[in-house]
Amino acid sequence: MALPKIDTPIYEIDLPVSKTHIRYRPFLVKEQKNLFMALEADDPKTITDNIRQVLNNCTITEGIDIDSVFFSGMGEPFANPYIFDALEMMIGKDYLGMAARKFSVSTVGLVPQIQTLTDKFPQVNLALSLHFPTDELRLQMMPVNKAYPLQSLMSALKDHVVKTNRKIFLA
Repeated sequence: MALPKIDTPIYEIDLPVSKTHIRYRPFLVKEQKNLFMALEADDPKTITDNIRQVLNNCTITEGIDIDSVFFSGMGEPFANPYIFDALEMMIGKDYLGMAARKFSVSTVGLVPQIQTLTDKFPQVNLALSLHFPTDELRLQMMPVNKAYPLQSLMSALKDHVVKTNRKIFLA
């Protein structure tokens, strides 16, 4: 008996700057397992090869070179305990060796992680999903504001700009 075929969604996007039309798909569970096994091998070449393979597999449009990475979307990237490990691997010369300025991380305002990004990865771009301009509104809709109210968030963002001399993107 053959295994059932799983339909993988295909997404399409037109990049506004380059006017390039791209077709892509999410990575599969088997690709995630391959990445975990590669990480356990603790071999930079194995890890790099697996990351490149997943990127190539997920990019359906031919002739597309991945030249930047934006951590955003379904969930808070800084809530992932491996975000800084991932940045280290993709930026590290023993791994993918991409320039740090080619990476961006979006956050709703996790102050300790912003501080870590500032100190460890000063050239990585930071984007803030503010959602609401006051503590009152943020508290109603964003529980994170209880732990990191706007005053502490703005302080961390100011420190980031001063230390890195880089802009912060508002998303």
